[in-house]
Amino acid sequence: RAAARAGDWLRLPLGVVIGLTHVLRRRAVTLAAVLGLGASLAIVMAFLLVQETRRAEVEGHVRRMALDATVHFHEPVGTDVLEDLARRTEGTVEPFFSQRAVLVAGGQQSVRRVLLIAPGAWVEQQRLVAGRPFRTPDEPVLLVDRWLARTHGLALGARVAVFPSPDAPEGAELEVVGILEGVTQGFAVLPLGTGAALYDVPGLAEGAHLRSSLPPDELEQRAWAGPDVEAAFVLARAAGEVQAIFAATAAVLRAVLWMALAVALLFLAVLAGIDAAERAPDFAVLRALGWRTRGLAAVCMTEVLTRGTLALAVAIPLAPVLGALLLRRLAAAHFPTMQLASEPWVYLLVGGAALATWPLGGLPALRTATRVSPARALRRLGTE
Repeated sequence: RAAARAGDWLRLPLGVVIGLTHVLRRRAVTLAAVLGLGASLAIVMAFLLVQETRRAEVEGHVRRMALDATVHFHEPVGTDVLEDLARRTEGTVEPFFSQRAVLVAGGQQSVRRVLLIAPGAWVEQQRLVAGRPFRTPDEPVLLVDRWLARTHGLALGARVAVFPSPDAPEGAELEVVGILEGVTQGFAVLPLGTGAALYDVPGLAEGAHLRSSLPPDELEQRAWAGPDVEAAFVLARAAGEVQAIFAATAAVLRAVLWMALAVALLFLAVLAGIDAAERAPDFAVLRALGWRTRGLAAVCMTEVLTRGTLALAVAIPLAPVLGALLLRRLAAAHFPTMQLASEPWVYLLVGGAALATWPLGGLPALRTATRVSPARALRRLGTE
């Protein structure tokens, strides 16, 4: 009745009304098909949304990055080598020193890697879960990553005793002013001056971050030119490699999408074919009344497209929910501030591809409807 009333109100063709009537009559089958297809499409869309979120996060990090290259030296160098590197690359340098340290806090002791670096672009670009970056090279503070904060029960304002080695008689007590977001496990950052005094390496650096306006190829060539350089990494190349990885992952996800659509199409085709076989007498009556292929196609396609459209109506609001849950599982340990991106093209891609391919699912039913013999079907119905 509801389908008939909607057909009268919207002036729908009789074939469409008959198809809607059959979908509404088989509520259990329709509900199972809609929920199953909707859930599968929502999962695919959720993975695409998470992929786009992570890609946008990496590209945004690259855009925010004020550094162009990182240089590592064979051994600690002084200011003369750093000045020569800055001259050679026509830019500025931010020296750093990487060491192992013994951290004592929260009743626990552990040996961790610490980075000694001066305040500047690298420190400012680091995303913090809480707190602030340090402001001066000699400030008695440190930044810790989330893993270290959880392990030692550290919060902002906590005091951490830092020793340069396990047998060092003296260390420094520093205050936690920031908690880093990232994939590191057990990593701390100290101001360069504070760390240099702790390790007794004043004025020395074992690496430097570069900022330069030179093209990437020329920058890499000039960075390698110094005799003290052990390795040089141009960040533009690294960003390109990361983007290539994301592009490959996106290709895999698109292949998964087409596989999911193919499975959904097969499911709809089998379901429609079974329905058509069970309703052969109905199609026989329609054929006996003079219905041609066009009218029968309206019946079959309406059933397939109605179930498919309802599945999309379930998948579209469900996808961001599943995507947020998936992103939370993937990113909560290191990137708790990451939010699921809103990407309309994901819904347009999946929805458009589904609506374009799902009419094919009605072809088996249409084949059955057009080949049924009215006399044989009615005779079989009479014997039953």
